[in-house]
Amino acid sequence: MKSVKEQVTESKILDRLKRYPQCLALTKYLFDDLELQELQEYANNVSIKRLGYNDHGPVHMRQVVGNAIKMLKILLLQIFPEYTFILDSKVSAVHNYNE
Repeated sequence: MKSVKEQVTESKILDRLKRYPQCLALTKYLFDDLELQELQEYANNVSIKRLGYNDHGPVHMRQVVGNAIKMLKILLLQIFPEYTFILDSKVSAVHNYNE
């Protein structure tokens, strides 16, 4: 069962990908994959109990994905500024502010 924080994080990721149907479909598939969920839980247990690290479970993994999407959009704007209309307005506002 997914935690509230995990569900909220997934929702934010899916919202960021709503303009990219193929990425959205793949991400939904991965979020719903039971085997992948078990592997994430196992990785979290190993990192916390055996290695003494902090959280590296599903929520952490989804936060990393969310940040990677943000960074990708920023990089794409730097390389292909003509595609600004495709990317989220928040990222394009940051891009325009930095010019």
